[in-house]
Amino acid sequence: MAMDHLAQWLLLQVLSRHSTVQKTPPAVTGQLSMRYRRLLQARIHQQLDQPLTLAEMAGWVNLSPYHFARLFRATFGCAPYQYVQEQRLTRARDLLRQPGHKITAIALACGFNDSSQFSRTFKARFGVTPSAYRGFVG
Repeated sequence: MAMDHLAQWLLLQVLSRHSTVQKTPPAVTGQLSMRYRRLLQARIHQQLDQPLTLAEMAGWVNLSPYHFARLFRATFGCAPYQYVQEQRLTRARDLLRQPGHKITAIALACGFNDSSQFSRTFKARFGVTPSAYRGFVG
């Protein structure tokens, strides 16, 4: 019986690796628990100024990066990278309303590598540059 099982498994492996039929990823039926949602939101907000990797965030909730990304998208409605980017831009927009902060300092405090990357990303999201936004609200 064990040999029969091994033969079936081996045949399945050969067929799946050499088949031209594309397998669709399994449908995500679950979401992250409320506890994990809160934990992720809090940790992401605490660490917006630092680089956040998929593997690191998956480790916070003890999941593989692939499974974490699927559950994150099902829970929050977007990919982890998009969520983090949106939170960084929201924090930057809030900081731009305060006149005491320099734009470069805001960019670094929100996790952007430099002010030009921040400016491009901010303009793509909000339609104006950070300095123009500050002029509107200031």
